[in-house]
Amino acid sequence: MADNKFENTGNFAGASVIQGSTIYNAGQIAGTLVKADDASRKQLQALIGQLAETVKAIPPESKDDAEALGASAEDLMKEASKEAPNKSRLRALGESLLGMARTVGAAAPAALSIAGNIVDLVGKVHGLT
Repeated sequence: MADNKFENTGNFAGASVIQGSTIYNAGQIAGTLVKADDASRKQLQALIGQLAETVKAIPPESKDDAEALGASAEDLMKEASKEAPNKSRLRALGESLLGMARTVGAAAPAALSIAGNIVDLVGKVHGLT
């Protein structure tokens, strides 16, 4: 991204705006995975971008669940970006991400599929599958 500028203008009443989203952080971290090739890093970033778009469909009353989904994605990417990640922890964090995706499933049905693709790709990169 050449321009990292955010302008907060307009009327956001009733909007689900998650500023400083942990999903954004997860996407940035995905670009640093040491064990992944460039194509895998870009694919992970794209998947996390899709997850971020999906989160926008979650209603404001489920904001906590949306934030937890983002935090789960960020936690998984933090562990996956380590030189020697703990494989048991990677599996547990992947399950956590999938669990949170199930939680938001009614409001954002695509979240589970996208989260599954993220977990599968991280597993492939780190030899878990």
